[in-house]
Amino acid sequence: MSVNNSKPLHHHWDIFCAVVDNYGDIGVTWRLAKQLVAEYDIPINLWVDDLLSFSHILPMLDPHKSKQMFNGVNIFQWNNPLDIAFIAGDVVIEAFACELPSQIKSTIDQLHQHPHHQAPTWLNLEYLSAEDWVEGCHGLPSSQPSGVKKWFYFPGFTSKTGGLICERELFNQRDEWQADSKHKLALFNKLGLQGINAQDTVISVFSYETPALAALCELWQTSPTPIHALIPKGRSLHSLTSILPCDIKYLMPGQQFTIGNLTLHILPMTDQNGFDR
Repeated sequence: MSVNNSKPLHHHWDIFCAVVDNYGDIGVTWRLAKQLVAEYDIPINLWVDDLLSFSHILPMLDPHKSKQMFNGVNIFQWNNPLDIAFIAGDVVIEAFACELPSQIKSTIDQLHQHPHHQAPTWLNLEYLSAEDWVEGCHGLPSSQPSGVKKWFYFPGFTSKTGGLICERELFNQRDEWQADSKHKLALFNKLGLQGINAQDTVISVFSYETPALAALCELWQTSPTPIHALIPKGRSLHSLTSILPCDIKYLMPGQQFTIGNLTLHILPMTDQNGFDR
């Protein structure tokens, strides 16, 4: 790997993401990267260790290409050791304690010790939490052996935390979309969902494995009005083996099962805009 220690012409940011499970890590970093580009005009390099999983929420992504761009974001395959030239920018974000490559940490140390260069600000982006202790930890530094400080960034729901990712026009777009039920019904039709009326209750389900989901479905079956649960292929389905009529490995997007007043709809994975809708 080659390292360029000079200050870059463009003050870009680098975000490193290790895809762990269920798309949470990559979902957050991808959304953050897009917003920083679109609303703050910050050049972003997004380094991801598992492009195949990433492609499940960004279908246009080619998992076999080491560098590509979507929505103005440079997306790099993060191999270990790093095999793509790294140029330090203004900020390095270590998403969810993914542990920066040793080469990157070495570069940050070198820049910190160089009298004529400035090391990038090093942020550790933590998981979202509503617990009280987050306010006391947000913004705290962690001094590294070289003297470099890594800063903890905790998203949250109060003014003493890092807040939430929310695009400027998101609520306006949501309100406009929800104002006309035809939009919702057109989306259901596009997804191949059948039997959903405008007045029916529709619940989007996305979760880890949990016995609570099966218990909820048993409750929804007895609802006095129709309920439709939209469940993408993934880990949520492992919680429903006791109520589904077939092995989950044979389930296909578009299938649906009615139990009492509950209909389960199996969805394909979708991109973030599709999931928002």
